[in-house]
Amino acid sequence: MGTTEELALDRARARSHPLRLALLDLLARGPLTATRAAAELGTNSGATSFHLRRLALFGLVEVVAGQPGREKPWRLARQPADALDERDDLRYARWRELRDRYPERWRRQSAAGYTLHLTPDEVDALAASILDLVAPYFDREADAATRPPGAAPVALTTRLFPLAAPEELTP
Repeated sequence: MGTTEELALDRARARSHPLRLALLDLLARGPLTATRAAAELGTNSGATSFHLRRLALFGLVEVVAGQPGREKPWRLARQPADALDERDDLRYARWRELRDRYPERWRRQSAAGYTLHLTPDEVDALAASILDLVAPYFDREADAATRPPGAAPVALTTRLFPLAAPEELTP
């Protein structure tokens, strides 16, 4: 791992898998074992163990220390609150500040904000569709030879979250 931005990209990639997203959501409710997570998510413990280890590699989850027994519970890792949101907001503010200094073709932005009425399953499907759209570009980060001439790093921020109050939502 290298720079802060590389680490943030690696963490975003780690979270981009639907099962990993589901595991993070599940762990937000509290610690649990890979076996328990598998039962809750309708998958097998081998898959949950693999994805928990991948999330741990990027500092997103950790094993709860000092627990007796063979199976260890996992929990969300302690991280600075909203670190990725802050990073993305700062990068966007910097670009807007320097926008007039960029070549004309790089002054454009594509920004959109929508309020959609979706079910949790539709949110998951939309997130997976977005990942499918951007996944072909992931290799370009690690391998400069795959980048076409004129390519430059571009931020893409996607946030899908409920706007309704928790008590307004059905489980």
